[in-house]
Amino acid sequence: NESSQIVYSYRNVLNGFAARLTLQEVAALKNSQGILSVRPRQIFHPQTTHTTIFLGIQQSKGSSGSLWEKSNYGKGMIIGVVDTGIMPDHPSFHDEGMPPPPARWKGKCEFYSRSSCNNKLIGARYFHESAGMAPLAHVAMYKVCSSIGCPETDVLAAIDAAIKDGVDVLSISISSKCASTTDRKLRATVRLGDGKEIYGESGFQPKDYSETMLPLDVRNVSDAFCSAESLENIDVKGKIVLCVSDGNTSRIGKGHYVKNAGGAGMILVNDELHGFTVSAEPHVVPAAHVSYTDGLKIISYMNSTSNPLATFLFRGTIFEDDFAREVASFSGRGPNRASPGILKPDIVAPGVNILAAWPTKSTLNIASGTSMSCPHEKSDLFATGAGHVNPSRASDPGLIYDIKHEDYVQYLCGLKYPNKAAYMSILRKVNCLSKIAEAELNYPLFSTGLG
Repeated sequence: NESSQIVYSYRNVLNGFAARLTLQEVAALKNSQGILSVRPRQIFHPQTTHTTIFLGIQQSKGSSGSLWEKSNYGKGMIIGVVDTGIMPDHPSFHDEGMPPPPARWKGKCEFYSRSSCNNKLIGARYFHESAGMAPLAHVAMYKVCSSIGCPETDVLAAIDAAIKDGVDVLSISISSKCASTTDRKLRATVRLGDGKEIYGESGFQPKDYSETMLPLDVRNVSDAFCSAESLENIDVKGKIVLCVSDGNTSRIGKGHYVKNAGGAGMILVNDELHGFTVSAEPHVVPAAHVSYTDGLKIISYMNSTSNPLATFLFRGTIFEDDFAREVASFSGRGPNRASPGILKPDIVAPGVNILAAWPTKSTLNIASGTSMSCPHEKSDLFATGAGHVNPSRASDPGLIYDIKHEDYVQYLCGLKYPNKAAYMSILRKVNCLSKIAEAELNYPLFSTGLG
């Protein structure tokens, strides 16, 4: 068919290709000799400063012998990032003090201007059918995601190219990853009229905020979505407005609607699904984002009096949070349905309220997501076990779990994979005469079924 064409040929990740085909061509290809599998593509979706100290990579001032120093700050490493793209002129990619890329680097710089790449950002490639954790490491960007998502054909092509280019470590956060909190909070406290204080977070931290008590808006909580429509014909001028943090309007967007309606502030309350995970975002009005449980306390107070009052106490950055390392509500949690005995995802890293590079004039922003946790995991090259990343311990782990690729073959056979499917996983002929159960795979984790 004239519309049919090969899109990508894969040589390093797997032996195969991606193509646009008609249904008839697909059927014919499935029956062709030498073809193991034909299937439609999937679309994936994407899901720091203090964290280097929090993880023990960079020790506090006055101390020496940090893992950063011992690892030479990642010097000579090439980190490939498979994600949504990059802004080459961002300060995070300045190359002052950076050595040239290693001689093994074979990648390309596909910006409009080749001068956009330098000794820090050494490569950038575009795959579409349509201060970091290692400050001296080189970065190569592989853009695979757009507004439609991240087609797996593009992802595989990027990984295939990265291997050929000489990338040492790949950072990919477009599937099931884990993210946790850190001990740093941008504290915004809600003080209620009865004197109780509720801890929340906010990137809006005014130094001269008046802590005068203001009236709380007492609308029905079921209507507190704080969209343009829900605030129409409602008098919220000079009031602190309670808003439910739902997904239909962004949290910052709700603040804009409150401000436009004349509101003096906003309390963002999580729904039950998002529980304790709160965000420190740059709101346009005085605001505090509180957990679902704390939101219920505020609502209970509002229902207990005819004149509910509240104010905000902005206390800036607070460290040493006793509840740090909580798993975020948006974090991947499993279960691993294909192999329940092997826990996946099996490693977690900081991904909530991370100071990250941002494509605006301010150059930095507080962001949350598995795309924030992934670079922290990649900073730990030994991060293959279960639990929270611990780079300092990983550099001298003590107990080593030895495993060979033959063990994985026996494991796949134990999952009753046919020889053909097992071959696709390892690109080697397989005869499942020997097999092991999940529990016999020498993998560094413990997993048990509940319920």
